[in-house]
This record gives sequence, structure tokens and C-alpha cells, in this order.
Amino acid sequence: MTNEEIEAKALDLGVKHNCKVFPLVFKDPENNEDVIGFLKEPPRFVKMRVMDKALSNPISSCAEVLDAYIIKEESDPRIYSESQENDAYYMGATMEVYSIIKISNNKFKKKIVDAEINDESDSISQWGALIQYHFKIDVDEITDDKFAQLVGRLEYALKKTDQWKS
Repeated sequence: MTNEEIEAKALDLGVKHNCKVFPLVFKDPENNEDVIGFLKEPPRFVKMRVMDKALSNPISSCAEVLDAYIIKEESDPRIYSESQENDAYYMGATMEVYSIIKISNNKFKKKIVDAEINDESDSISQWGALIQYHFKIDVDEITDDKFAQLVGRLEYALKKTDQWKS
């Protein structure tokens, strides 16, 4: 199938299933033939579950979505096959599930961190204040592991929004 035919089929399937449909196209390395599948876009609550689980189990959460939303009757069975020889297709499709879950970044830039963090005790109290402000969580009532996890999430957000100061 040509790219245009694959896109047209995805559009037709989208109409049939009343949702957006994403094509999955892989190449069989032995005979260079296309291995094509079609994935229904999951609803918002499923995308949110994947994002929630992304910190601890990103691959397995995407695999659950793939298993539930692949249109098997229109997809090459090698994509969802249990056979180890087809794992590359399944893994590729699983990773594609993660990439279809898109978020929009707020373009309004607000300084989250204004002060430089110098010594360790000052650092912990500033991170605590940030956690309390952004997550509305009383830092005195969470474990050290949860505190570290939230610091990691804030650090990630700061880096993603180009506000991280090294």
C-alpha cells in the first residue's frame, strides 16, 4: 500500500469507528514488505491513565492501550501476535502508543524559581515551598520518597519549560 492509501484507509476506519485512527507501518526486514496496523485513538481518561502510570510503568500501560485499541480485523496479525519472532512489531506499536498521547504546553511563561538554591538546607526548604505551592501538598505529611518524586516532577517541568537554572 502507498502512504496515501494507508492514510485514506485510516480516515475511512475513523469514520467507521467514530474516532481518529492512527496507522502503524513497519517493514519486515526479511522481505521488505509492509506490516500495517491501525490503532483507534483512546479516550481522554485512558490517555490520562497512561500519563499517570508513565512514571512507574510506561511500557506496560501503553501495551494495555495497544491491546485494547488496535483494530485487529484491519491490522497485520504480526503486530499483536504472541510469537517472539514478532516482538519487534509489538514493541514498536507499543512505543507508538506513547507518542500519540500529546500534550499542549502552555506558552505563557511564568518564573517558577526566582532564587538560586545554594546550600542543602536552604535547597530542601525551597523545594518544599515549591511543592506546597504547585501541588497543594503539605510537605510535612509526605514521605521522603514522595518528596523526592515530587522534586523530580518539578525539575522535569522546569527543564521542559526552559526555566531550569543549573
